[in-house]
Parts: sequence; structure tokens; C-alpha cells
Amino acid sequence: MLRAIGKSGSRRNGTAELRDRGRKPGTIIPVIYGFLNQKGGVGKTTGSVNVSMELARRGRKVLHIDADPQESSMDWARARADAEHPLLINVIHYARNTLHRDIAGHVDHYDDIVVDGPGRGDDALTRSAMLAVDMVVIPITPSGLDTWASSQVIDTVQLTREYKPDLVAAFLISRRINNAVITRDIKRGLADVDQVRLLETSIAQRVAYAESMSVGQAMYEYAPGSAGDDEIVSLTDELEHQWADSAHR
Repeated sequence: MLRAIGKSGSRRNGTAELRDRGRKPGTIIPVIYGFLNQKGGVGKTTGSVNVSMELARRGRKVLHIDADPQESSMDWARARADAEHPLLINVIHYARNTLHRDIAGHVDHYDDIVVDGPGRGDDALTRSAMLAVDMVVIPITPSGLDTWASSQVIDTVQLTREYKPDLVAAFLISRRINNAVITRDIKRGLADVDQVRLLETSIAQRVAYAESMSVGQAMYEYAPGSAGDDEIVSLTDELEHQWADSAHR
């Protein structure tokens, strides 16, 4: 999803103003998506990698930033290289709490940027990543404990909005168990969180996701036309539509 600088209805805030400085009106810059949650094991890497690859499948030049010291996205990229699959996206590791400033050096070269955020214990890095992005995607599993643990990232969203009032944030239910009562309960609870929307798309618990990541493939390559492939297409569509809607308010 691309946007233009200086056009009627465009959004400018915080880091966006920093990286837009000196650009001519009408210049196209990328939207920066961040998959962030200080709770580990919620599907940040799976979601972010697959969205990056889906954007690339649509003909976009994508930068994927692994901001996690554990290098999960880099592990996927290394597995892909070992299997001699074309990379299709540029994956870099940048787990520094200066990301919100340094990302400006990359935006001229890409159509979209996706950040795979850090896990537990990296509060400063999470704050920097959140300042760097335009839209925060908060993956959360259908567990009451995970919902409670994710309250920390919600607090970080609210704090970040003191500096970036137009930051878009959305929950993504990940590792969904079909027809589980707890999933329905979590959906109802998340829908009530102030100023953090709940995406209609959710990602099911599927063995194919883990298998595809281990061999360095996107879901559309590993299981084309599958339900998992459809989920990623739907998620990417929804993220683009959510950004477009918010950008013109």
C-alpha cells in the first residue's frame, strides 16, 4: 500500500514527518507495518513473514526488518537461502532501540516495510519499533492468559500515541482453534479495547504454518490454494484496507 506526501487527506505524524522531510509533494513512500507483542509465541514471525511475501507476490518491493534479538525471521531467510529459493523480499536484522530514527534511511528504496518485533524483556526495543511504524498489528492467541499478558503492548500503544496520535493499531487473533468457545469470548473482549480495532481475519492453528516456516517458504508456496493461503491473502487485504480507511479520515 503506497501513499503520497503532501496530498489532501494524507496522514503525517512523528516518524512519518521525520522521514518525509525534504521530499517533493507527490512522492510515494511505503506504509510501515509492525507485528508487535512482548508476549512470545503468538505468531509475530509467521504473520509478518507471510504478509511480507504476500505483498511481494503482488509485485511490491518489500523490506522485512527482523527487530527481534532471537532472529526468527532471519532463521526463515537462512532456511530459504539453504533451499535455494529466490528470496523475493529483503530481510535484514536490526534489533536496536534507534530503529524509529534509522528506518528513515530505508524508505526511499521500498514499496512496503514490515517489522517483526521483539519478544519479552525488550521494552525499549518494542517502543522504538512502535515509533517506527504506521500500523501496529498485535497478534494474540485465544487464551485468557495471553490476553492478560498482551496488556503491556496495549499500554505501549497508548504511550506511543502521545507522540504519534494517528498510530493505527489492530488485534490479530492467531493460532485460532476452530469453534473454540474461548476464541469467541476473546473476540468479544478485544472488541471492547479502546482505540485498538479487532481484525476480522484470524489465523488458525495449522501444522502447515510451522512446516512452511521451517523450510523457508511462504504459505502460498508451501500450500497454494489452501485455507492457510486464503487466510494470509485475507489478512493482507484487510491491513491494506484498514490503512487506506484510516489515512483518509
